[in-house]
Amino acid sequence: MLASHFPAGSGEPVDVISTASSAGQVRAVLAGTPGIASVSQPLAKDGEAFLQATMTPRPDSTAAYTLVDKIRTTVHAIPGADAKVGGGTAINKDVESAATHDRNLLIPLILGVVLIILACCSTRSWSARCS
Repeated sequence: MLASHFPAGSGEPVDVISTASSAGQVRAVLAGTPGIASVSQPLAKDGEAFLQATMTPRPDSTAAYTLVDKIRTTVHAIPGADAKVGGGTAINKDVESAATHDRNLLIPLILGVVLIILACCSTRSWSARCS
């Protein structure tokens, strides 16, 4: 019953901050993005505007992470908007991306350094120095 009346992402909306002058255009682009169920009216203060977009996919799904990337691409293309996309889904996606990047970089690097140390210690000239 709950799923039929509320989109899956209603508990974790995407937050967008842009310049107040481009808030209408940002809202229109967000509303036209497939996977967005609704977009709040912009709240403007001190030259900036805040909007929330409700996604149709679950906020912890791969589809939601892909949608965050799509939203970032579309709002960043608006001239003068200086849009920033955040919210729980965006944060989780960014943390996951950073962890994957670090894992793919650091583990091979560490293994390479250990291999070099072991190779140096296995030669006769270095064996006395390594022990």
